[in-house]
Amino acid sequence: MSSVTTTSTLLEGVTSQGLRNLICEAVELAFAARANASPQKQDSGQFLTRKEAASYLRISVPSLQRHIRDRRIECVRMGRRVLFRREDLDACLQRNAISDDDRAPLRLRRSPRRRNDRMASRTSR
Repeated sequence: MSSVTTTSTLLEGVTSQGLRNLICEAVELAFAARANASPQKQDSGQFLTRKEAASYLRISVPSLQRHIRDRRIECVRMGRRVLFRREDLDACLQRNAISDDDRAPLRLRRSPRRRNDRMASRTSR
């Protein structure tokens, strides 16, 4: 009951037009605060962590590590931290893009171990 009393007391002297004006002001302030905070988010989001970069490229973190080791993806190292610029990741994707002319039918290769294991099992029969 006390919450109903408090609410009715707060709205007692406010007309419907006054309530609309209050809501419009609150919404405008919220949009203005969000617009002012947006450039800061873009600046802080310029660098990606390993996990974020792997997610951006849609590969696993170990695959990302292998690409870093093979120097296929550029990164920024700060001590133990490894950071990635979104532009560098986009450039890597662009370098590895396959045009329609370069496409060839995929041929599946079997690993030598599997082939040797199968041959050994055939000869043992």
